[in-house]
Amino acid sequence: MKAILNVFSGRPDPCWDLTAEETSELARRLSGLPPARRTLPEGNLGYHGLTVANPDRLAGLPVQIQVFQGIIGVWENGHPTYYHDQHHVEEWLIELARQRGYGSLLDQLIENHG
Repeated sequence: MKAILNVFSGRPDPCWDLTAEETSELARRLSGLPPARRTLPEGNLGYHGLTVANPDRLAGLPVQIQVFQGIIGVWENGHPTYYHDQHHVEEWLIELARQRGYGSLLDQLIENHG
């Protein structure tokens, strides 16, 4: 399972593998979320959310999860379902990105586009 920091256009985004412990925490944070009546906001240049790619469906989680500005989109069978990020998945993933060494990049992008 790979977390992707959506920040670039035209070049690869920073990404990292989630540990087994982080995968379990993600599953916990995704449980019991209330449905959202809106879709994911459109991203502009700079930071525009995070994606978790899970092609092997580890921990029974969806193949793709996106989170941005309080909305979580999960993709199953090519169709998205949207939820409110009441368990702070985006903040948690941003903290993981900082722990992986992407803090200065995030600070620059949030300062310029936040």
